[in-house]
Amino acid sequence: GAYALKISGAAGYVGLRGGAVRAPLILSPISGAIADFVDRRTFLVTMQSLQLVGAFVLAAVALDETPSQGVIFAIVLAIGITNAMAGPGMSAISPSLVPKEDLPGAVSLFSFQMNMSRVVGPIIGTTLYEAFDKPAAVFALNGLTYLFAIAGLLIANYPRRVTQRSDLSWGQRLASGFRIAWADPVLRRVLIILWTLSLLSLNFISFMPAHAEDSLGIAKKRSAYGLLYALFGFGAAAGAMSVGSIFADRDKARLVRPALGAFAVFLSVFALLRSAAPAYPVVCALGFVYFVALTS
Repeated sequence: GAYALKISGAAGYVGLRGGAVRAPLILSPISGAIADFVDRRTFLVTMQSLQLVGAFVLAAVALDETPSQGVIFAIVLAIGITNAMAGPGMSAISPSLVPKEDLPGAVSLFSFQMNMSRVVGPIIGTTLYEAFDKPAAVFALNGLTYLFAIAGLLIANYPRRVTQRSDLSWGQRLASGFRIAWADPVLRRVLIILWTLSLLSLNFISFMPAHAEDSLGIAKKRSAYGLLYALFGFGAAAGAMSVGSIFADRDKARLVRPALGAFAVFLSVFALLRSAAPAYPVVCALGFVYFVALTS
């Protein structure tokens, strides 16, 4: 996001970049159906490998002082597509990795490690960006991290194929997923809330570089911006972990409702702030309530 703002100077391009990352998630139902028919290990390793390649291509293009914004957008879109294709397969193998009684904790832990990367990542990225003034170094380091994901998929023991056979075709199975989701009122409500939250409310993550620079006076390439994003990630990680620990025995519905209300309040406050100092505790609290709601 900070790099997109640097090469374009436009919040609109930052939004396009965020869309390139998240819009491909519409492919998730299709990739979920694919994951039920193919060897999951081969499929997931292939998707991670393609993301690795995409990260290094992005690093190579970023070596140019004036890269094509269209090319950058296309690369990010390609990485977003492979990430969207891998997501349902990753979710499908999760229940087989731990005993059923440990699954809520495992989901929280998965959320925690994903968000801890948002704490550690900006610190490393900002340090490299400041030291070398080369975003390519950040993108190349990101490419190397996919090797850990690939190694984990190769080492872990999980079912590589669906054991239950079905007479339904690929298309029928895809359609049945939508029918089941719509027929269950609780499932339908959860999916609608997640969809509208993602579509309308989570754009603030993509626009954080622009908001930090334009409204809070925090330069996008300085440690102060890295700290802002890291505090958001720290709050999110704490929120995710609390669901599987402090709030483990709580009714999740009773967690979601106040967390969504608090999210609305903190997001509004964050949007209205015009100085940096109060933004740090507010964005940390925003991350916390956001992931309490999402993980629940």
